[in-house]
Amino acid sequence: MLADGTLMGTNKLVSQILDAGHLGYTNLMADAGSEHLSDLLEMAHTAGKAIAERTLNGRVLIGADARESGETILSILESSLRAEGCGVVSMGTQNTTPSIEFLADHYGMDCGVSITGSHLPAGQNRIKVRFYAPHEGRDITDPLTDYLTEATADLPTSLGGTRIAIDCLHGTSARTMLPLLSHMGISIERDVHLLHGRPDACFPLLVSNAPDPTLYDNLAELCNQVEFSSLDFGFAIDGDGDRFIIVDDEGKIIDPVIAGLLFGSRIFSPEKYAYVTESKVQFAHATMLSYGMEPVFMPTGRPNIIKELVRLGARGAFEISGHIYDSRGYDDAAKNIAHLIAYCKTQGAVLSEVAADIQKRLPSYSPEIRCSCPDKERILAIVKDIGAGTLGGYLLSEGCSATDAHHSGMFVRASKNEDMLTIMLWGPTREDMEQYKDNSLQLIGDREFTQAFNKEYHHRQQLRERYFRV
Repeated sequence: MLADGTLMGTNKLVSQILDAGHLGYTNLMADAGSEHLSDLLEMAHTAGKAIAERTLNGRVLIGADARESGETILSILESSLRAEGCGVVSMGTQNTTPSIEFLADHYGMDCGVSITGSHLPAGQNRIKVRFYAPHEGRDITDPLTDYLTEATADLPTSLGGTRIAIDCLHGTSARTMLPLLSHMGISIERDVHLLHGRPDACFPLLVSNAPDPTLYDNLAELCNQVEFSSLDFGFAIDGDGDRFIIVDDEGKIIDPVIAGLLFGSRIFSPEKYAYVTESKVQFAHATMLSYGMEPVFMPTGRPNIIKELVRLGARGAFEISGHIYDSRGYDDAAKNIAHLIAYCKTQGAVLSEVAADIQKRLPSYSPEIRCSCPDKERILAIVKDIGAGTLGGYLLSEGCSATDAHHSGMFVRASKNEDMLTIMLWGPTREDMEQYKDNSLQLIGDREFTQAFNKEYHHRQQLRERYFRV
């Protein structure tokens, strides 16, 4: 089924993907199981008609990742686009989303379309759509070479001896990641430890068979590889190559909030500039200011982040799911990883020390806690009351937040499609944070929810203590 349980008609689909300014993006998902295959193919056919209506010159570049249903969806989408009069360039399968989006822009296309399930379990797939303003393109020559030329334009090529572990989680990222590293002078044969580098649409041996680097049990092998082989870096990349998680030289996962601030404070720009992130990262406001950033907090979601980044002309953005965006709104894991390696090696910076320095400036905060909650609207209303009764307000567009006089607080967001709440907590110390948690749960007064939340909270904290630098 589609994410909302219905097939979208052309007009509704077009309304989903209209852009503000010059950038558009949407995300349609369906289960790829045999009982839903007709829905999936109908989605591809309908998407083709809607995309054709939206394009100005009718030029569309399409491609798919390694999932089993990708080739069929790609074929139906191409047929639908051509039937509507579009000129289509198909990159076939085994592509990363960032390479499709870059090449569509590079060649002057109206639109780039990726067929990818990204970090989702093997049985799901979806269509990502991104539009571009009319502009001069370049002749189509060798797409991989064109991509690598742009991605490495300002990177040094003398970083031989850098020792790295890359976990592709059975996705498509090795296709761009390995040539990037090779271009930088890093020996793939001698210095790169490649894990799960062969695409496998079933994602065997991964948690929930999902190529998701934020499911931290997926990363145990990577952490061990970095620690026991005394490597400089470790990276895990999701199924379609846009999100990534960093492991430092001591085999510890760097929290994505710290990673986002690392890019903002050291890689994107040293001067003061706008930097976009999610509303739930508001606890990092003072830290971001201390690094010369002008934080802009947006509702969670790639479309919201990219739209605001482009509108402001911001220097970068990040999400705590592992997306890091440059000033053009590209979240390319391979390119970002290459820039991080280049920064550390040219500056003589040790990654664990850089991360520890950033962490010292942050308050204590919890990971995202996702908790089943059939009565989610009532819980949200109570948290809003808590916020209104203390120093904190609430954000209706995203969820709600509450903060007390001691600078402890929480952010709560309800899922649109499930009976779930996502909660983050923070405080000057872990003890302050946990005291705030207990006080807030007492005010909420729901025993079943409290038990479920505490169970998930302690599970996530145990994972953090096992894998993270804390």
